[in-house]
Amino acid sequence: MTRIGIAVPVWGRPRMRYAFLKHMKDHEAHAAQRGLGLRTYVAGSEGEETRNEAQNIGHHYVEIDNNPLGAKFNAAVQLALGDGVDYVMIMGSDTFFMPSLWDQYRDLVNAGIKYIGIRDLYMWDWNNNDARYWEGYKGDRFGEPIGCGRLIHRSLIKGGLYDSHRNKSLDASASRRLPKATVISCRQDLLVSCKEELSITPITRFPDAERVDHTMFIPLIP
Repeated sequence: MTRIGIAVPVWGRPRMRYAFLKHMKDHEAHAAQRGLGLRTYVAGSEGEETRNEAQNIGHHYVEIDNNPLGAKFNAAVQLALGDGVDYVMIMGSDTFFMPSLWDQYRDLVNAGIKYIGIRDLYMWDWNNNDARYWEGYKGDRFGEPIGCGRLIHRSLIKGGLYDSHRNKSLDASASRRLPKATVISCRQDLLVSCKEELSITPITRFPDAERVDHTMFIPLIP
């Protein structure tokens, strides 16, 4: 069984954070049905609150300052690698998706692909139920994967995956260290990044994205 470690930093947004951690626990069984051994590795910064929450659900945990974010992401990645996973998957604590997404990952992992990314994304603002579908980068960045959902074989991670000093442009700093990704679409699998008051990238940054019905995402939330 191929072992996959979900590397995720968490901060604030307790309602969404708890839903995400439960969501990932539920995905362990879905992934196992496809021959993928899934575990989640959480980097938190709120002491016993986030440590107890993650560990009580059944996840691994490391405590680290929230700033800089590059170091925090790297801590989650290293926690997963230290536990002997074959692949690390980068995920945000605001992200939910259908179990069918594992079918695409399984097929590419079984084909020997070492770096898989997602090109598109749904977004859903919990404050006003604005929901949109963004089909991915255009122009010079066409074919570049988004930050969440990157599945990276451990052999490609040399030292830190991100620039440890960064709070911005983290995806680009990781891309510079990696080869070109094999990119898939999540449109049928409803991978959605949810927004609340502390979201780094607001939905309004995507004015040309296609508006969609937010109710299709509700069954994804524990």
